[in-house]
Amino acid sequence: MLGQTLSQPLPNIPDGTPYADLTVPGSIVVISQPRDQVCAVVGGIMSARMAKLGAAAVLVDGRVRDLAELRTMGIPIWSRATSTIATSGQAKAWAVGLPVTVGLTTVEPVSCSVLSFELIYGSRMLE
Repeated sequence: MLGQTLSQPLPNIPDGTPYADLTVPGSIVVISQPRDQVCAVVGGIMSARMAKLGAAAVLVDGRVRDLAELRTMGIPIWSRATSTIATSGQAKAWAVGLPVTVGLTTVEPVSCSVLSFELIYGSRMLE
């Protein structure tokens, strides 16, 4: 809106594009999820796609699921928490190539693919 400052960047993932398809070969994929979401943002299917496209590792400041599958991907995958709830309907990949804060560290998208998720049910967005 004219005259307003955005606290959240505009989304930059094309509609219909799974975020895993944006994986840069050799990169560490860093995913940030709002802390109040209870769904997982990475599971077996998305991690398999990221591994196939050449991700070196995946770091999720959020929740993952399908732990047995994740262990077979051949790449390190770290997360803050786990969930049995799928992402559908609760979270949407918001943007790539933006700095995100994981704990007290800001991760810049220099040698990694950085994603942030928005909270669909509610009004808070990841800052």
